[in-house]
Amino acid sequence: MSKGRSLLLLLIATTSQLCYAVSTERNDGGVRRTLQHRFEGDISGACVLGSVIRDGNVRSASFCADGRDASALYSRTFEIGSITKTMTAFLVADLVRREKWTLQDKLADHLPAGTKVPAQGDRHIMVMDLLTHTSGLPALPPRMPVRSALDPYANVTPEYLLDALGRTELKGNIGQTFNYSNYGMMLMSLAVTSAYGGDLEQAFQEQLFKPLGMSNAFIAKSPVAAPAAGHFPGGKVVGPWQINPSLAGVGMVKATMADMEAFARANLGDAPDSIRAGLRLTHDPGAGLPPLNWSRTSIKGRSLLLHEGSTGGFSSLLLISPEDRSAVLVLSDTSLSEMGGLSDVGLALLTGNADSLKPRRRMPVPIQIAEAIQGSFLAGRTRFEVNRQEAGTVQLQVQGQPPLDLMFDSAGEFLSPDINATLTPFVLPDASINHLIWRQGGGATELIRETASRLPGVQFDRQYVGRYQISGTFFIEISEANGKLVVQGSGQPAITADATAPNTLVVPVVKAVLSFEPPAADVPAKLHLRQAGKEVTGLRVPDGRN
Repeated sequence: MSKGRSLLLLLIATTSQLCYAVSTERNDGGVRRTLQHRFEGDISGACVLGSVIRDGNVRSASFCADGRDASALYSRTFEIGSITKTMTAFLVADLVRREKWTLQDKLADHLPAGTKVPAQGDRHIMVMDLLTHTSGLPALPPRMPVRSALDPYANVTPEYLLDALGRTELKGNIGQTFNYSNYGMMLMSLAVTSAYGGDLEQAFQEQLFKPLGMSNAFIAKSPVAAPAAGHFPGGKVVGPWQINPSLAGVGMVKATMADMEAFARANLGDAPDSIRAGLRLTHDPGAGLPPLNWSRTSIKGRSLLLHEGSTGGFSSLLLISPEDRSAVLVLSDTSLSEMGGLSDVGLALLTGNADSLKPRRRMPVPIQIAEAIQGSFLAGRTRFEVNRQEAGTVQLQVQGQPPLDLMFDSAGEFLSPDINATLTPFVLPDASINHLIWRQGGGATELIRETASRLPGVQFDRQYVGRYQISGTFFIEISEANGKLVVQGSGQPAITADATAPNTLVVPVVKAVLSFEPPAADVPAKLHLRQAGKEVTGLRVPDGRN
């Protein structure tokens, strides 16, 4: 696609004869500078496209970490990953709008007769539970048949998913406990496929893609546009993910940036009446329910909806601000899920403030870390050996597997370019390292130094339990629940933490370390939060909620 401002296009949505004008700038200086702030020289090697949409007008730019021209990617399709879930939610909302389904329908009512669906007494899993990720189903089905980590869903069949339900234990309370579940959304996709006559591809095309002019969007059928090549961080090319077409609503749509811009505009109201109504229902289903397959957050009083996606070789972000009719899209030809994703650059594009962005650049391993990290670590019964090499690099060897060379970056993490995984060391105040987090395939595994695992548990100093103000409206609360220490940020779920020192907590699932300073004179206790190479501080405040 050529650079510069395109001609003013008149797009006609034939379903309701809705017309709206769109101007598109594909080489916007402001967008490019924001992408450059984040990705210039980045260790990932990613090439990204970023678009900002306001009042229907699109400002967009491309950027590659190594300085190459990325503009050709505008004509290529990207795997958008879990943003697909918002489209699947639309198909459900359309069924609800046409009074074919209700959000209170039992999942069992839309699966083959005789399917054993777990329940909790009289409380059954309902459609709304799957779309709000409160079904209690785990992230993935038990003993999922993974042929290759490079294509994890290729061997999953509808028959396997349905059979696995009978031996699945629910986590938490149905309708109350949030647990992001790809398993749940594969089942939802299967049910939606049946509701639309057995062809999910056709349902997406007829109900969404064609009315919105998303001419290159698809699941499995040959695209018009050529696909972009996907990569692991570091540049290794990886193949596309495959899945049974009836399960593809979990995250398998491919689309160009122009397709995704059309979908973003539709979420802002630029769509035929029937589509607009369905999308609004996904944003606000009423009855106090959270959005359907969207995350809701607030920045400086502005309510936002967002969803990030990631596959083996791609990452994506769609951020919607309905109140001021603006949206942000970021597409990456590199999977960044284990490196923090794209939310930081997305928010910078929305607010116009890129000051906090910086690339993650490769750097030598600091001597103190290289020395402190050596040794044996355990995850259950599996041993991980970390060894310092003569060249100052670090190798990780999982028990029974070949060693992996790790690169170190400016965010303080190790990266494996061969298998798309990161290793996060937690450096204690005495410079020792007894805990690591290994992240791969969307999961996080805590590694504990073998000698440390045999020591008595560390007792956390309870004087630090309380509420800390990080910014004007964001607080972090440290509390105890069922004998465990819990950390919870404003508007976020509670997460279990582990004490590694009387004044230090580690939160493995979000790769964060919290350290505390005792109160002194008129200064209350202080919290230091270190995460993704950044540090913020906050002071303890009274427990009141004013």
